[in-house]
Amino acid sequence: AKIPFVLPAESELAPRMDAVLEAVYGAYALGWMESGHDLSEEAHFLASLLVRHRPHEPEALGLYALLCLARAREPARFNEAGAVVPPEEQDTLRWDETLLRAGTAALDQASTFERPGRFQLEAAIQVVHADRRNTKITDWKGIVQLYQGVLHFRPSLGAVVAHATAVGRAFGPQAGLRALEEVTKIENAQRFAPYWAALAHLTQESGNTEEALSHLDRALSLTTQSSLRNALEGYRASWLS
Repeated sequence: AKIPFVLPAESELAPRMDAVLEAVYGAYALGWMESGHDLSEEAHFLASLLVRHRPHEPEALGLYALLCLARAREPARFNEAGAVVPPEEQDTLRWDETLLRAGTAALDQASTFERPGRFQLEAAIQVVHADRRNTKITDWKGIVQLYQGVLHFRPSLGAVVAHATAVGRAFGPQAGLRALEEVTKIENAQRFAPYWAALAHLTQESGNTEEALSHLDRALSLTTQSSLRNALEGYRASWLS
């Protein structure tokens, strides 16, 4: 195609920033889902590089904050069986204090620009989870509000499921199930394992274990990552006991 490999001009950087941020975040997600630190560490480095070269870009700061806060929980992310442990169930004493401070500082700096965005809001959700170290509780109502902001900026399938899960935690399983109905309007939702896992949890909390197990089996059939499968198998065993 004869496309030259050249450094873009300053005026060309801003329109490309969103795609770059998404690529770096995607690399991090692949890294932690496979329990591999090389890719997540590289994504973290690239995020810090973006902040170094674009210090006045609030979403670059937001992404860096998000990765710092997420990586701070890596020591507690998996249990002895190799299953993923949700943030609200992790041992907070195992979290990395240095990374927590770095992420919070980056998010504070991003907020000074008063230009909120998806990554800043997702980092703020991580801050709420991190606050459990001090408060001993998770502010699910605050997380619901933040996910509503995420949905405003990027109404993805994953965000809808995460929002519904938070609604269930904050306002009860029936409210969560109503919020989860929004997923059915999105293409490919029936092939999205986290949707079935969330549906299973909310259904089980509503008192219908038999139906919940059916949803959980569907989630298992769509899940390939061993750490996530181990977690789902653990829930299945506890519901059957």
